[in-house]
Amino acid sequence: MAVRYRPLLLLLAALCLAICRQIINPSSSNYHFRQWRPGFSRSTSLGSSNCLQELSKSLELPFFVRYGDPQRLKTSKLGLQAAARDWRQGESKALLSALEKDEDGVVLLAHHADDQVETQLLKLLRGGHLARLGGMRAREGPFARPLLSTRKDELKAFLCEENQSWMEDASNAQPVYQRNRVRLELVPMLVDLLGGKDALHNRFQEIAQQSGQLSSLLEELCEQNHGPEYSSNAKQGTKHAPGYEVPLAFCLDVSSFQDLPEMVQYEFVWRFVSNACGAMLSHSAVGSIVRSILSDQRAVPFTWLLGSGWELKQKGSQLLVLRKDQHICERTWKVMDLFIVHSSPLHISMQLERSNESFNESVNGMSVNDSFESKMILHGVANGSTITLRGAQPGDHVCPRLGSRAIKLTSFLHRELGVVPSARPNWPVITIKAPGGEEVIAAVLPDRVAGGFQVRARQTAGANRSTGPSELPAVVSLSWSQSWPGLEKSVL
Repeated sequence: MAVRYRPLLLLLAALCLAICRQIINPSSSNYHFRQWRPGFSRSTSLGSSNCLQELSKSLELPFFVRYGDPQRLKTSKLGLQAAARDWRQGESKALLSALEKDEDGVVLLAHHADDQVETQLLKLLRGGHLARLGGMRAREGPFARPLLSTRKDELKAFLCEENQSWMEDASNAQPVYQRNRVRLELVPMLVDLLGGKDALHNRFQEIAQQSGQLSSLLEELCEQNHGPEYSSNAKQGTKHAPGYEVPLAFCLDVSSFQDLPEMVQYEFVWRFVSNACGAMLSHSAVGSIVRSILSDQRAVPFTWLLGSGWELKQKGSQLLVLRKDQHICERTWKVMDLFIVHSSPLHISMQLERSNESFNESVNGMSVNDSFESKMILHGVANGSTITLRGAQPGDHVCPRLGSRAIKLTSFLHRELGVVPSARPNWPVITIKAPGGEEVIAAVLPDRVAGGFQVRARQTAGANRSTGPSELPAVVSLSWSQSWPGLEKSVL
């Protein structure tokens, strides 16, 4: 169990521990003190660190402190506050992983009930969705907030009873950040207008309850209409975990958009963009996108800049979220649950479907009316995978047949297809990348299916059971009217 709390609540660690011992077995928990400082005020940071270190020493607990790079945080595209928050969370996860070898470790945060009200007010000021005004959650991934139902005055009183002094970060008294102005100016005014702190907290608890009810309803409607799932951890620019290879594009089929209730249309678009790149669109921005999708001019492509190098495009019945430096929207689409990308410079027509029908594979590579056709069946393609037709790249490997190990693609082209060396670069291949997985070569044109997918074909063949989308084979149909360099000397 790792305890991490913000500098403005330096002495709340003892309270965190007292509460946690009621919800977690103390005999099986390891506790650590952590402090993350962005590094803007070294004198303040040093003083608070010394105080925290003395407290952790008195409790016989390990103590860790980390300092960030203030210049890098100040110049971040995310903004100072968001960049500092993401840095703290990243450092917390890394240290938690190093200290807790199992997956049961938790990072405790000291957010309290007053922070919750401030968060809800900030969401209102920033145009937050009515279904997301519930504030912070008590548990989000490895982070837990055991003090959310406790007010700041109650915490101060508790520390006083324990002969502990309250320490406040000096920056909290400066109205330079929006949250500080909400705390120092807006909250006191609302307390006065509503007739006390109790009334203020009760009012926002009611808002949170109603917001949660609306959120549950939208979740049910999105699930019924096969809409995008909502990831509450999505953040601008930090959507994907380290090491995750971001797809070339994210796609959403809007061909039947007009049949959905208006509230669900808005939710589809908001979730899709949020999940793809972490951008939190305002209600008015989502409305503009929905109206563009439903307009009589929907056949005309439009582009919406999302920030941090991302943009939203519409092409036909597809919405695409992609990097601004990617130019693949004309050749990217979606079939059922699969994302299809055609990035090969060759003039090859590519079609794909999910089907369990039997096909005569003898047509593979045969000439039909002065054109060539090839049909390959790929089994075991995971739901939500990206299937790409691209050229061979340095370092590519392929598994030639059942039970064989992966070899260099260049060797396969030489031994199996007899492709001359000059034609091997950019030789067309089909790759599959499952969500969160690595890209693997599933087939080599004109008609060779990789061994790993043949193994899956044997394992699933003849199964007498109903099949969902991820269990149906992916059938790739290719055709071309002119051969590419090296093809005429291969097995064709």
